[in-house]
Amino acid sequence: MLVVVQHWQDDDESTAQSLSGKLPVAVIDRRTWRSLQRLGAASPLAAGQALYEAAADAPIANPLHAIAAQKLRSAQVLLEQQYPAGVMDLLAAALIAKTATEATVYMQTLCLAACLRPNKQPRYCASPP
Repeated sequence: MLVVVQHWQDDDESTAQSLSGKLPVAVIDRRTWRSLQRLGAASPLAAGQALYEAAADAPIANPLHAIAAQKLRSAQVLLEQQYPAGVMDLLAAALIAKTATEATVYMQTLCLAACLRPNKQPRYCASPP
């Protein structure tokens, strides 16, 4: 039996050895599994059959998006209670939190592209050592 784990841990080998009684058990990580799958029919695992497949990992939620949702909900509650003071601040904070990730990636891309042109290095790029 072959067990595919997401990330290899030091005790996986000893666990596999302890489980290998009547049925031999081997453990590999997901990267090795994908490499073996690329071999296609030449793979030693080509004739194998999956007994269990774990659900795909859920994408990691961006914490800034959660903050944006909280700020937006706070603004909605204030408006529902007819307390408009601070609503605009909450809406602005929600907008900033929601777009911060995309803006950061955009700025990093601009900086990287500019820094790769050594003869036209802008002020915001660090000088090469």
